[in-house]
This record gives sequence, C-alpha cells and structure tokens, in this order.
Amino acid sequence: SYIETLRGCPHFCEFCLAGLQNNLRYFPMPAIQQNLKYLMERGRIIKFLDRTFNANPKFAMEVFQFILDNHKPGNVFQFEIKADTLQPELIEFITTKIPPGLFRFEIGIQTLNAKSNQEVKRRQNFENIKTFIALTAPKVEIHLDLIVGLPHDYLDDIKYSFEEVFKLFAPELQLGFLKFLKGTPIRQNASLHGY
Repeated sequence: SYIETLRGCPHFCEFCLAGLQNNLRYFPMPAIQQNLKYLMERGRIIKFLDRTFNANPKFAMEVFQFILDNHKPGNVFQFEIKADTLQPELIEFITTKIPPGLFRFEIGIQTLNAKSNQEVKRRQNFENIKTFIALTAPKVEIHLDLIVGLPHDYLDDIKYSFEEVFKLFAPELQLGFLKFLKGTPIRQNASLHGY
C-alpha cells in the first residue's frame, strides 16, 4: 500500500521531479491519520511516497508516534529519508521508541563525487549519513541508493562510491541508472554533458 503525506521537496536535485516543487505542502494530519489507519488495518507493507519524509522532524515524529500507537502485528513502514542533516531529536526518537523491524528507511546517496553533486545541485554530507545509519540501523532496516550516469561521474568515481557505500553494510544497496525524466533540468541540459 502507498501513502503520500506531503508534496514537494526542500532540495533542488536536477535529476528529480520533486526538486521542481521546492515548497513543501503537507496534507492535513487528520486525513493522514485516517488514511494510515485504513491501510494498517488492511495491508502489511505501507510505503510513504514522500521524497524527503523527515524534512520537518516534528511532523515525522508525529506520524511515527501515530504509527506506534495504532499499527497492527506484521505492519512494516517504508520512508525516504534524507540522512545527511543530523536531527538529534528524530534520531533519539528512533533509537529509543521504534521497535526493530517496524520501519525501513530508503536513503538516496546517489554519488560521493563532489563535482557531480555540485553539477546537479545536490548537497550532502557523507559523514553525517554514516553516523545516521550507524545510530539507526539497529532499529531500522536500511536501503541505500546509488545512481550511475550523473554528470562528471566516471567509472572510477562510480567504483569509489559503490565501495564506500557498500562498506556501510546495509541489507539493501540499489544501483540505479540516471533517468531523463521529462521536465527535469538534467534532461533539458543533456547536450551540455554529452548525453
């Protein structure tokens, strides 16, 4: 089952459609809770479609608490999390209140190549990501994403990113390929990078 609690993204990554809608718009909390309750009673795995679920940590914790108070045996919840900005209150909530196996976090690292990240207007701090994963992995199943084909990201860069991210020993590491989504800056500027 899928649920969406917000639209937009606070980031400007040029390969993603969510970055085109930089302002965040949240659905009303009563509607979110009503939909979540319905899905929890009828489904097992509930995936949040939000691109940066923890953009507002207080909002994230309110949803987490509702899940803790209402989930059914066997429910699993998956969130896309931005892990490079450490949010101590959120991390403490996860490490002290979330039972193991209830949550899955998908974390898009994409590349560790600073030049490539700069080109696509993506900012990240890999040291913070490593810290976030080390702190939350005992409670949360971690899924990591990398993208092959970003500008200035050549074979040696891709190997480096893969090897460093592999060392985090997440249960899942997905190696995806750059997609030229209609309307994204990366597609509009494809000729600048020789695609």
